[in-house]
Amino acid sequence: MLGRLMSKANMNLRIMPGHLDTVVGLKPVGIFYFQQAMIVGIPAMFLAIWLVLIPHPYFLRLYAGWREQYRWLLVLAILFEVLSFMVPLWWFHREMSKQKRSLLKEADQLSVEIAEIQRQLTEDRSSDEVKVLKDRLEDKTARYLVLEELPVWPIDFKTKRLFSISNAALLVPVASDYLGLSKPWAEFLKGSLENMGGH
Repeated sequence: MLGRLMSKANMNLRIMPGHLDTVVGLKPVGIFYFQQAMIVGIPAMFLAIWLVLIPHPYFLRLYAGWREQYRWLLVLAILFEVLSFMVPLWWFHREMSKQKRSLLKEADQLSVEIAEIQRQLTEDRSSDEVKVLKDRLEDKTARYLVLEELPVWPIDFKTKRLFSISNAALLVPVASDYLGLSKPWAEFLKGSLENMGGH
């Protein structure tokens, strides 16, 4: 609801190209919704753990009938968790995309100026003039690259990686159960527990 509330309050979102957080100053937004998604993901973790445990002979007797339901409930829980992360960010994505389109006009102008400076550098000039032109070229090229590479989602690399890894980990029990790989895991778990118990 944050994006809608900002719209209703006539608050303008202003992106900051070149910000050190790599997502135009909006890293806290991405982290906030990532943490929200992790809370929503607690039921998915519960279901994933049970999908791992159910194939164990002790649990299989009691919960075998729940196995198929837990598999689909886990997929649904992961879907809710992903949506709880992506849907609130959609407003920010649209705003960032709109501002990027506007800033790309500046990038287009910079590309023309860069080409002109490069042409001037091919001419015979004094070392001082060449130095000034090269400094201008470096500044304009750096600005051009910043504008061209502007992100359109407020999600930094670390948050994106954590989100991807956590969801991939949640999908492992579904995939292993569907592919029939959970039985060897259950036997390994049973053997480990028996060894720990001294049997």
